[in-house]
Amino acid sequence: MSSPNSSSSFDAAETFAAALIGQVDNDSVKNMVVVQRDMLSRFEKTNEMLINFNILSSNRFSITSSQFRRHTQLLYDMKKDLDSIFKRIRVIKQKLRKSHPDAFKACEVSPLEEDEEEEGILSERQTTEEVEVNTDSEHNSSTDKASPELLTEAAVKTNGNKAFENS
Repeated sequence: MSSPNSSSSFDAAETFAAALIGQVDNDSVKNMVVVQRDMLSRFEKTNEMLINFNILSSNRFSITSSQFRRHTQLLYDMKKDLDSIFKRIRVIKQKLRKSHPDAFKACEVSPLEEDEEEEGILSERQTTEEVEVNTDSEHNSSTDKASPELLTEAAVKTNGNKAFENS
């Protein structure tokens, strides 16, 4: 029951496919298949590496995030403790201020004034040290080089003043 038209179209399709196959070189097709398999294996290896990286990253992230939560909680607790301590200190100061107002009036020097006073004292000490060093060098003006004894004396004076300041 096949019609003459269907067998001729089938023959035309076969002829067309044979013509296309004749156009493509078998070695080129084999090379393309080899290159595709090589690329497939590379992509599979890359995919495995990425999967391993994601697993490692996920594990590291979970460890780091738990550490971060603990540290955050620790900081929060420390802040709470410090707030409590400062509140207690304020309450104690207020009680002491009420019970001993004269002592607090005598001690009420602002921190800025203390800094200015300390800077003034330091600059006076530096000026006196410079004068002492200049006087020592004037006594030895006959030589261009300072003697080791004078340098040692100046160093002892400077270090002695600094040690006195620290105590």
